[in-house]
Amino acid sequence: MPIMRSRPVRVTATDISPTSLMQLRTLAETLEGSMPGTTQRLTTFVADSADPAARPQFQGLQADVALIMFTLSAVPPSGQAHMLANAYASLRPGGFLCIRDHGLYDMVQLRIPPEQWAGPNMYKRGDGTLAYFFSVEDMRAKSEAAQFHVVDCEYVTVYNTNRKTGVQLRRVFVHAVLQKLC
Repeated sequence: MPIMRSRPVRVTATDISPTSLMQLRTLAETLEGSMPGTTQRLTTFVADSADPAARPQFQGLQADVALIMFTLSAVPPSGQAHMLANAYASLRPGGFLCIRDHGLYDMVQLRIPPEQWAGPNMYKRGDGTLAYFFSVEDMRAKSEAAQFHVVDCEYVTVYNTNRKTGVQLRRVFVHAVLQKLC
């Protein structure tokens, strides 16, 4: 929503969860009074964006901006390539993909026991979901393999303090801005 507040762009959002998309649509509808046209500039649809068979849903959207937040890390590396390819297909030439995801040496990664390792920088959580931790070099390589021009790719470190215990938590994220040139 901050992107939509600052610029008159079209945004495409997809999720495997219809509930998440419904919450986003509801937020857009509440902003309609102060930002007319918000709902018309937002496209949402349910899809598994890591599935290559979902490509037809993404092609031709001509989005100005696509956003992947803490989703790329939840799929195996082969699915990551498909997710990036589907994002690429959804953008107009000159469009941007913004990514924020788990970075290498995040405190969560450092606390995962060895028995949960599922591969290099990939872990299987207790609930069976995956958690992949990106280096900036890995994110850059995967983005370039998907034909994106890398505008920015860096680590972002955030310190959160637990109010009850006073313990400071060091979170490391990878932030990337990618562009579809043609």
